[in-house]
Amino acid sequence: DAPTGTALRRAVNQPALRCGYRFEDDELVDEMLAEVEGERGALPMLAFAAAQVWERRDADSGHLTRQAYDNIGGVAGALTRHAEATVDRIGVERIPIVRELFRNLVTAEGTRAVREWDELLSVFEGSALPSVASKELGVKDQHSSPLTSERSERLHPSPDRGGEAAEVLRELIDARLLTSYEVKEEDRGPTRRVEIIHESLLANWPRLVRWQTQDADAAQLRGQLRQAARTWDEQGRSDDTLWTGSAY
Repeated sequence: DAPTGTALRRAVNQPALRCGYRFEDDELVDEMLAEVEGERGALPMLAFAAAQVWERRDADSGHLTRQAYDNIGGVAGALTRHAEATVDRIGVERIPIVRELFRNLVTAEGTRAVREWDELLSVFEGSALPSVASKELGVKDQHSSPLTSERSERLHPSPDRGGEAAEVLRELIDARLLTSYEVKEEDRGPTRRVEIIHESLLANWPRLVRWQTQDADAAQLRGQLRQAARTWDEQGRSDDTLWTGSAY
């Protein structure tokens, strides 16, 4: 299990102490811990921040200073820098995949969404996107389907990139920008879920903020589609609940 409370505080303090340094004051550590309270990825987020504060350490006093922490923008700022460095490492040719993964992990309201692993990767699969999407989401595969429009292209990247998308997803998880965990469900067995590591990325990572702004209309449509799919499934997958031209 990930450390919490006293164990988390010790995980922040001890590496510096072993090197003969300490945080300037206990309140600074309190501040850092408060920024990640309740988060699944608390330890890696603190590690990002501590590493950047360490790079700016005051050798004369032997302190990791509040000034250094403020200069990096706190835990949120450190995470943002790490996010941008991770995207650079993944490579420009895979940025569309990174963008598609993140856009499916953000709600229309601009908050983090939890997605199942297979659901998240399903948008990268198949070559006939309108028919595949309509089958999965409960939309009639007719001329009236909304997924035959330009919006379909914004919802779905080019086909046949499922394997590559899975690789990128694992890289983002390994980099601790996303977190993945299993949830046991009695009726389905364990399911693997994915979410963005911290809400601050949505507000403080300029690249992600720009993507959200550009994708606002499509995000709303995705939310409507998911709600329609849930309704369709809950009502026995009846044709009466499928989207038609009038429903769209």
